[in-house]
Amino acid sequence: MAENEQSLPPPAVRNTMNRIMGTVLRTPLHGVLSGSLMLIRFTGRKSGKTYTTPVGYMQDGDWLTVFTHSTWWKNFEQEPQVDVLLRGDWRSGRAHAITDHTQMMTYVDAFIERNGVENLRRAGISPAVENPSREQIEDAARGTVIIRIELDE
Repeated sequence: MAENEQSLPPPAVRNTMNRIMGTVLRTPLHGVLSGSLMLIRFTGRKSGKTYTTPVGYMQDGDWLTVFTHSTWWKNFEQEPQVDVLLRGDWRSGRAHAITDHTQMMTYVDAFIERNGVENLRRAGISPAVENPSREQIEDAARGTVIIRIELDE
């Protein structure tokens, strides 16, 4: 099991936290969380069900970047339309998954530049040491998938 997977809380805890965060993000109190968290709503590629889950994000203009280790990223291989609840407003966009490690690392680098290496855990990347080398960051990021969402106007 990868280190990133070991650091995840048990599914029951994750589900409870996701429900709590999702509830807060839908209320007027969303400002407490919505600077770094949003809801993403998408249709399952096999089930056809609608799913909504809270995710951390970075925004650059009309582009959102989401880091994940969960398998739901596979729903974005065909670049589907998605909705996001971003700072209290529902917006539509097109999402796609970036699985190529080299390309994904450009987004990890942008995260580090914006937030500092000490905040990599917020992206679900957990190097084993406090001041990781580039190689340790790359090893910790293996298995990370980036979801890029281009928001509609």
